[in-house]
Amino acid sequence: MRWLGLTAALWVLGPLAAVEGLYRYGLSQVGALPPAPPSSALTETTRAVLWMGLGEELPPTVEAIWPWHTLAAFHERRWRHPGSQAARRVARLWLSREEQPRKGMALWHLTSWATTVRLTRHWSAAELTQVLARDLYFGPGTRGLESAAQTCFGMDAASLSTEQVAFLMAVADSPPHGRLAPSRGTA
Repeated sequence: MRWLGLTAALWVLGPLAAVEGLYRYGLSQVGALPPAPPSSALTETTRAVLWMGLGEELPPTVEAIWPWHTLAAFHERRWRHPGSQAARRVARLWLSREEQPRKGMALWHLTSWATTVRLTRHWSAAELTQVLARDLYFGPGTRGLESAAQTCFGMDAASLSTEQVAFLMAVADSPPHGRLAPSRGTA
């Protein structure tokens, strides 16, 4: 009877320990984690549109993800935690920087997952949207909402209407042929 209890404990604790180990290994391969962003002059409406553009629901909130949540998310094939899509996008932006060492796709996905988990536990929705506004890629020479607003509309990001922010989010999510072309000043 004692062996049965030990076997049952191993069946439960084994996968949890493996996921925790993968999480820690993934974080160790990231190098420096993204620093918290400085505050920006984004309006609440702009933040809300950025948030919804990532498939998140309002109000902008982030629910902490723990490594063992992966087992349930793997079964459902989607993270069901508020803020997880925004955190995933920020993690991928961080890992796609040129100075980030390239180590293969499997390790890239592992580090992306580990960074996403870390961001949901330590960053707020406002911090995630600030990084997205600063780092989203809109095309050659156009990175960040401020640059895209200047290129496309000739105004600062704080002056954009809801529709203009939604348009820029669509450009950021479009295939490469739909990116902004700074030389032409059009989309």
